[in-house]
Amino acid sequence: MRSDNVLQYFFLFLLGSVFCILYFQVFQWLFFSWQHNPYYNHGFIIPFISGFLIWRIWIIKRKDFVPGLNLPGLFLIIAGLFVYTAGQIYAAYWICALSLIPVLQGILSQISGWKNSTQFLFPVIFLIFMIPLPFIDYVTTCFAVFSAYCVSIILHACGIPVIVNGAEIFLTDSSFRIGLPCSGLKTLISLLIPSCLLIFMYDCSIRQKLLLFIVIFPLALVTNIVRILLLVIFSQVYGPAYALKTAHDYLGIMMPILVFIGILALARSIGCSTIKKGFISSEPDLPR
Repeated sequence: MRSDNVLQYFFLFLLGSVFCILYFQVFQWLFFSWQHNPYYNHGFIIPFISGFLIWRIWIIKRKDFVPGLNLPGLFLIIAGLFVYTAGQIYAAYWICALSLIPVLQGILSQISGWKNSTQFLFPVIFLIFMIPLPFIDYVTTCFAVFSAYCVSIILHACGIPVIVNGAEIFLTDSSFRIGLPCSGLKTLISLLIPSCLLIFMYDCSIRQKLLLFIVIFPLALVTNIVRILLLVIFSQVYGPAYALKTAHDYLGIMMPILVFIGILALARSIGCSTIKKGFISSEPDLPR
């Protein structure tokens, strides 16, 4: 092994060690958040998914990689460390966690070469799903209020008298409060993770992938509105006990599955039904 290669790998080893030490407290905070934040219980699996994708891309593309220092990658690392420092100054671990993305992408660019590092963009950015954001409760409340408002419009159109106060729906003989877990945000998150993975693995154009990604948001909102509407109807027909127990649980499972099937159907209709061969067999290469 040439001396310059030894120096490069030593530098990368040193960089990786500093990375682990620097982010140790951030990893502790993430682990604690995944345990106690109901919106981020999925956080445990995200690093494993990203790690698998990075490893898979490495296996498929390693012949093209050119390890070595490059300025754009170093700039990403420095920019990420500035973000990390800002997070430490303001005692905001979520900002420190966000800095992981440019720092990790910068490190990967040193391993693969700057031009080849774009292959890792998706699995690195995918890590954002594991980072608890401070404004999640505000967004959840907005989702709940919006869903209640839309349900009231539909009920009014059907001739059913209803009054809405924030996330509460008042009927003649009953009332419903849309709790934060039923706001639709949890449904959106549960759809985004598998859908983004599927879109990434589809062998189609960026424009088609972008269309599929954008469609997820209105589909999740509409699905949640339909779910709440059905719960109100079941409550009127079968009673609140049935609606809030049996129907609530079944609809909570069925609706995301139906939306995911809808995304698959849309993907097929626009010609995005083929998975990249590189994720099935290691022989073919990923398309550039």
